[in-house]
Amino acid sequence: MGAIVRVRDAEKDVDKIKLGAEIIKSGGLVIFPTETVYGIGCDALNEKAVEKLYRVKGRPANKPLILHVCSTDQVYELVEVNREAEILIEEFFPGPLAIVLKKKEKVPDITSGMSDKIAVRMPANRIALKLIELSETPLGAPSANKSGSISPTRAEDAVEEFRNEMDEIGLVIDGGETDIGIESTVIDLTVRPARILRLGRIGVEELGEFLDVVTEKPKSEHYRMKAKVKIVDPAAIPEIVGIELRKGKSVGVCAFEDVIDKALEYMDSLDISDISANLSDSRNVQRIRIVRVSDLEDYSRKLFRSMRELANCDVAVFQSVRETGIGRAIMMRLREAVKQTESAERTGNKKV
Repeated sequence: MGAIVRVRDAEKDVDKIKLGAEIIKSGGLVIFPTETVYGIGCDALNEKAVEKLYRVKGRPANKPLILHVCSTDQVYELVEVNREAEILIEEFFPGPLAIVLKKKEKVPDITSGMSDKIAVRMPANRIALKLIELSETPLGAPSANKSGSISPTRAEDAVEEFRNEMDEIGLVIDGGETDIGIESTVIDLTVRPARILRLGRIGVEELGEFLDVVTEKPKSEHYRMKAKVKIVDPAAIPEIVGIELRKGKSVGVCAFEDVIDKALEYMDSLDISDISANLSDSRNVQRIRIVRVSDLEDYSRKLFRSMRELANCDVAVFQSVRETGIGRAIMMRLREAVKQTESAERTGNKKV
C-alpha cells in the first residue's frame, strides 16, 4: 500500500516531496494536491507509466491527460505556443487554467488520447510545483478519483477513491484541503474563436478581456450523486427542506450561513422530533445534514466535499447563486449533478 505523507510547507517538507519525485522517475503514480483538486500523476513522457495511470483510474483511452508543468520553459518544450497562448500564460500562469495547444512529438500519443492536441497548465500550488520540479518531467495528472466519480479536494477522499488500488499508488501527499475546490478552466486555443471546454475558477468574463471565446456544453461525468439533487433559490430552502422532512426523507443542505440559520429556525417550528443538524458525527443516522458556506469562494471550495458528504441523503439541496464569475462554474456543476442523477435514476444505476 502506498504511504501517506503530510506536507504543509513545500520547502520545510521537501524531503517528503522528494519521495514522490523518485516514484515518478521510476514510473510510479503519486497522488498530490493542486490549488483546484487532488491529482493522480505520473511521468507524462513515460508511456508505461501513463498506461498504468489510465488503468488504475479507469480512464477511457481517448480522453487526454492534462500536462502539469513548473515553468514556462516546459510549456514551450511540450506544445506549439501561439500568440493567444502567450497572452494567457503571462496573465494566468501559474493558476487554474489549462490551455489546449498542438502537441510536440516528444509528448506520447497515449498521453494525448491519440490526439494531436493536449492541454497544459502550471498549478498555483507550491507542493505540486516542487513535485514537478524534482521529478524533472511534466506530470500527466487527471483528478485523483476513479473515472466518473466526484473529484477529491482532500487527501482522505482520494485515498477512499482508490482504496482497492492503493497497492499500485506509490505515495499520497496530503497537502490539506485544496483552495479552489473545483477543476481548472480548460480552453482550446487551436480553434477560432477560442473554445472553453470546461469552466472553472477563471471565467468567461476574465478570458473575454483578452480574446473572443465561446463555451461548450459540459461533458464531464464527475458530478453524479446518490441523493436526488435540487437547486433551490435561497428564499425557498427552508420550505423545501421542511416538505422533504415531512415526507420522511433525509435531507442534506449546502447553503450560505444566513440561509442555513433561517432554515434551522424554520425547522424548530416543525413538529419533527428527530431532526439533527450535527454534521460532525457521520456515524449517526440523521434526518438533516448541513454544509455551511460563507461566500462564493467558500462555496466553490466546499462544493465537491459537500457532494460527497450529502451523497447518501435522500435529497440534497444546494443553494442557487448568480451565474457570474465562479458562480457560473458552480451552477454548471450543480446542473450536471441534477442531470446525471436523474439519468442514473432512469437507468436504475445510482453508483457514485
